[in-house]
Amino acid sequence: MKKIRENNSEEQCRYSDPPSALKKEAEMVEEEVEKFPMEEIIVRLRAQKEGSRDRWLEKGRQEGLRFVKDAHYETLQQALSWEPIDSNFSLTLVKAYAEAEWDDIFSPLCDDLGVQEAEDLHENPLFFEWARGFMDAVRECWDEMADKL
Repeated sequence: MKKIRENNSEEQCRYSDPPSALKKEAEMVEEEVEKFPMEEIIVRLRAQKEGSRDRWLEKGRQEGLRFVKDAHYETLQQALSWEPIDSNFSLTLVKAYAEAEWDDIFSPLCDDLGVQEAEDLHENPLFFEWARGFMDAVRECWDEMADKL
């Protein structure tokens, strides 16, 4: 390190290079960043995200089966045209459930997704996984029984 003296006093020194302690600290921080297991974290979070999607897809599927079991023929016909791709789907589904008085499904769903009102379900991306599972189950059941009606 190169010292520059001012006023010929040894107590008053100014350094033109940063002190070695700061350099060492910066090197340690850089090593910490290099050692940070970013790839491991990404892999873990990706797996958790996929697991969450799968759980919500299955929850929706179970509710779809329940819906088919209890739905009126006309309601089932309407349900076959629903598309869970936008906010209108949640409103349509909410209306259908309200008509069928299936609050026992929507209250827990809202709680699980952290949504205050059923009309706001579309704000949670996991709702669309649930809705996809729901619609898959409804369509699969219909395909299996349509020619028997």
